[in-house]
Amino acid sequence: MQQYHDFLAAKTLRFDPTGFEVSDSELNPILKPFQAAIVKWALRRGRAAIFADTGLGKSFMQVEWAWQVFQRTGNRVLILAPLCVAEQTCRESEKLGYPLRYVREFKRNGETGLYITNYEMLEHFEEADERHIAPLQLDLIQRCLRLWSIDNDIVLSPFMGIGSEGFVSLQMKRRFIGFELKKSYFDCAVQNLKDAPGVPLGDVYKPVDSINNKDAEDPLQGDLFAVAAATEEDD
Repeated sequence: MQQYHDFLAAKTLRFDPTGFEVSDSELNPILKPFQAAIVKWALRRGRAAIFADTGLGKSFMQVEWAWQVFQRTGNRVLILAPLCVAEQTCRESEKLGYPLRYVREFKRNGETGLYITNYEMLEHFEEADERHIAPLQLDLIQRCLRLWSIDNDIVLSPFMGIGSEGFVSLQMKRRFIGFELKKSYFDCAVQNLKDAPGVPLGDVYKPVDSINNKDAEDPLQGDLFAVAAATEEDD
């Protein structure tokens, strides 16, 4: 029976906090106690989702979270919002006393602070774009590869992003093939693969030329970028 409990425990996903702690006195006094508790939790987790129902003050909580991150890091913080919600969020931010600017692009050496834009404008934020807004956690990839692959297996990622799966695959002595539509992500992925610890540099990485099919009716069948990677001993 203990072996069965150990088996179940081994499948439990645990993610260690990556954020930082704040005290109640550091938070805006306008926040209600439950809002302050949620913001503190999200800041402590580092990677968190707040699923708050209508009328519970989601705008206050996201702006407070963004302000605390700005205060701690000094970096620009970008909030993404649906159409017509950005201006509403700016008004809510004024109630908290925080300057929140609506923008349609980032200037590379622009001022730090809080910014907000609409989802569809994200492609104009190249600096934030290349860093990827939601990189996959490496420890989760490691766990998946341990469960469902062995050394020298080929790991295929049809939506490669910045190459997180490939980075971990090479670390764990797997081979990797990835596809990505967005060139800025693809270029970042190739660099991340080259930077994988313990992987020799040289002619190990073989970027495949763009597959052009711009006449296709489906826009997703346009430019496609692919990369294959392996360690020298596997190549």
